[in-house]
Parts: sequence; structure tokens; C-alpha cells
Amino acid sequence: MNSREIERELEKFKKERSAANWLILPEILVGLLTAGATMYFCGYVVFTAINIWMQKEYGETEERFANSAGKAILFLVLALLGGAVVYLIHRVQKQQAQKCAYGYKKLVVDQAAEGLFDRYSYQAGEGFSRDEIRETGLVKMRGKYHSEDLVEGSCKNVTFRRADVALESRLTSTFHFRGSWSVFAFNKDFSSDLQIVTRDFKVADTRADSADGIEFGTRHKIETENVRFNETFTCYCQNDAEAFYLLTPRLMEALLEADLLLGYPLMVGFVGNKLHFVIHSDRNYLEPPTEGEKLHLREELEKVRCELKAVRFVIDALSIDQEIFVARKGK
Repeated sequence: MNSREIERELEKFKKERSAANWLILPEILVGLLTAGATMYFCGYVVFTAINIWMQKEYGETEERFANSAGKAILFLVLALLGGAVVYLIHRVQKQQAQKCAYGYKKLVVDQAAEGLFDRYSYQAGEGFSRDEIRETGLVKMRGKYHSEDLVEGSCKNVTFRRADVALESRLTSTFHFRGSWSVFAFNKDFSSDLQIVTRDFKVADTRADSADGIEFGTRHKIETENVRFNETFTCYCQNDAEAFYLLTPRLMEALLEADLLLGYPLMVGFVGNKLHFVIHSDRNYLEPPTEGEKLHLREELEKVRCELKAVRFVIDALSIDQEIFVARKGK
């Protein structure tokens, strides 16, 4: 696709999104009518109860009760039908808006990822499960959890998965964590955990037990001989010997470069046969512009490409040490 074709596609998604938003008007209208019918029904119920209590002659009460009951049932039916219509309109509107958002995301991601990976796939509605993140023991899992925008692929014989992850308070709706979580697979198992975090990464669970390295117990703090690295990162491990074997000078320099380029709190975790690279950016990079915002093609592509470049950067930085990992496996 050339730039003009992409812009036309983006404008099409924008128009479809606007059309979906127009469904809000009939939803509001039917909702108001439904609320009126519900209030009418409640009023008749209250009126009938008072009427029965106040009337002395049974026949007159029975007649008035029958009339009131008939009207109450009518408005109850109208209220139920109105509620069903509101629900259906809201569901259609939500599905249409989601379809536009997913189409927009896939178009932008496909263009932004061009040339970065050997292969990749993108699923807007998929992400990491809560259990998968919790079992790493790398972050404090509390509140509501959500993950989406899953990108899977491989490059330089390294397979990866990347998704947006958010941890939100159930009471205040504030985010404890929101950013990207990338997982890279290696051909060997790390016998124990190693966790590397910048000092401003506040949600890290630095002393959690690991299911893959439970024999070593909880993680403890260590320091390297690189003073600049120690000033930027704090390391927690279960096994000192393996930790220092992984913390090569080249790896530490790569992480210092990543911290400088990204500018966000970040965390790296070696767990099992996977490396987790987590960026606490406090934003969702793959969200489409909100209603009323203009679609700027170049800015949108660059924004997403920068996010995907972080994945490629990790692969490039870590591939220089893959020989060490493979040699370690053969021992």
C-alpha cells in the first residue's frame, strides 16, 4: 500500500466509526421512553397499594385495582421491551466501533511492522492471560487486569510475543501499571530467576517465589561491577552464579542503551526459558485516535513503529549473547 491508499483506508474507518456513533441517538431516545414507562409502572404500583389501603368498599377497590393492574402490566411490558431494544442498539454500536478499531489497528500495525521481523501476526483482541503474567512472579498482581493487541513472530531465530497489559484498581479506576509486555523464548532453561528493574519501576514484585526456580527461594538483591549500571538498575536473583553469568558487559550496555532510548521505567526478567521485557509507558500505543481527533498517517505509523522497534531492539541486543546461552546449555 502506498501512502494515499493507506490514508483512504484510514478515512474509511473514521467514517464507519462516526456512523456507529450515530446509533447513540436512538439508544438515548429509546432509553428515555423506557425510563418513562418504568416510572409509570412504579407509580401505578404505588398508587394501587395506597388505593387498596384507603378504600373501604371492596367492590370499588376491586374495580380500581383491576384497571390499575392492567395499566401497570402494559407499562411493565413496554419497559421490558424498551430495555431489550436499548441493549441491542448498544451491543450493535459497540461491535461496530470495535470492528472499526480493530481494522484500523491491523492496517497501521501491518504497515509499521514492515521489514522489522522475519514473520509476525497481529490479533487486536488477544493478549496474555492473567495467569500467564501472574506466574512469572515479576509484578504485583492486584486489581483488574486487561491485555490486548497481541503481536507474535520471530526474528533471527528468536520467537517473541508482545501485548499491551494494564493493571487497574477496582475502586479508584487508576492504573498501577499500563504499558507493553514482550516475551522472548530461548532454547535453554534458566535454572533460577533473574530480575532487572530501573529504580522508578514501582510495581515490580522483587521478592516473589518463582514456580520455575522455587528451590532457590525468594529473590535477593545483588550488585555488579558496573557502577553506571548499578545507578540505573537494581538486580534481584535467586542464584548469584547464574545471575552474573547472564549479566555480561554487553548485556548491561544494551540495557543502559534501552533505558536511554525508551525513557520509561522498564524491567527485564529471566524466568524459565523466557526473557520478559516490560515497559511501563502508562499508555496504550495501538489505540486509534478518539472521536474528533484527526488521523495523521505519518504520526500514527511512527508511533506504532517505535513501539515495535523496541521488540526488535531487544532481539538485536540479545542475539549477541545467544552463543553464551547455547554454550551454557551444552555444559
